[in-house]
Amino acid sequence: MDNKILIKALLAGGVGQVEIAEFLTEHNDNSHLEEALNFLHETANTSKGVKLSVLVRDWVEQQEGWFTLQQLSRDIPGLTTANRDMIISRLKKDCVIEADGTTAGRYRRINGESDLIDWQHADLSSALDLEFPFRLEDYCLVFPGNVIVVAGSGNAGKSAFMLDFARRNMNKYKTVYFSSEMGDVELAHRIHQFEENGIISITDWNVEFRDRLNNFADVIQPDAINIIDYMEITDKFYLISGMILDVWKKLNHNGQHSGLAVISLQKKSNVDIGRGGEGSMEKARLYLNMDYNKLTIKKAKAWKQHDINPNGMYFTFKGLRRGCEFVDIQRWDAVVE
Repeated sequence: MDNKILIKALLAGGVGQVEIAEFLTEHNDNSHLEEALNFLHETANTSKGVKLSVLVRDWVEQQEGWFTLQQLSRDIPGLTTANRDMIISRLKKDCVIEADGTTAGRYRRINGESDLIDWQHADLSSALDLEFPFRLEDYCLVFPGNVIVVAGSGNAGKSAFMLDFARRNMNKYKTVYFSSEMGDVELAHRIHQFEENGIISITDWNVEFRDRLNNFADVIQPDAINIIDYMEITDKFYLISGMILDVWKKLNHNGQHSGLAVISLQKKSNVDIGRGGEGSMEKARLYLNMDYNKLTIKKAKAWKQHDINPNGMYFTFKGLRRGCEFVDIQRWDAVVE
């Protein structure tokens, strides 16, 4: 908890200045202690004293996301239930906070800030210079801060697609590859397959491979290509949309940068959307489906050619040579029903 809020709370609760100073000395290192003690002295000797309403408002201003009344009472000693409820009611009336309509005693701070989009000075040529398997760059545009989702059934070639995408772009943009299932031996085997096919030497890979199972938003590099292979979830599939949103929030969306996330999801072979349903499509600007010997452009928000709509376009292939190279690729336009 922030020292300043703690000091105000303890003073408001009637704790003496000496006792507070002893507590601060025990729980702070030297770099923070002097500042905390000075603030204690100034606050304890002010003629205005400490108002609980100001103290609660300061606490609320520091909260990110949802908070509960229990957390508020725990962090501000001496705050009675009556005072707390009265102050919370006033903050709601003043539109400082809003209540969660589904859970009693749960609130969030209303953030009324929004960044101005300077579209008049945007660089219209800032689409990322990407190269895809299947030459998808001939039909689709991807911009800084975008999310690409590749939803595939088991053994459809998702990892081969992701590795090949990393290889094709690793010397243009910093590329980080987060793998949730391949260990060092399996990854080395996959990398060697590219060399065996005469595509690239194992010494020429310029990708930062990392082991990661969950909470991918915590490790996203805002200005890099972040490849997530794959975003794994075994139940509560509705959480996928929120997980993808968290990743999107971490990307740099400014046209002068190159942040991108490419996320692989599992899907059933008889459906055309990955786990998470339509929620997994919300933040994706490009959404691909992979099934046995087939890749489909499910959603493409930006077209490379104005007269060629890539939505619904699909590609067939006869297989994977040594598990890394798609062979005999054929393009087919969307089926109009």
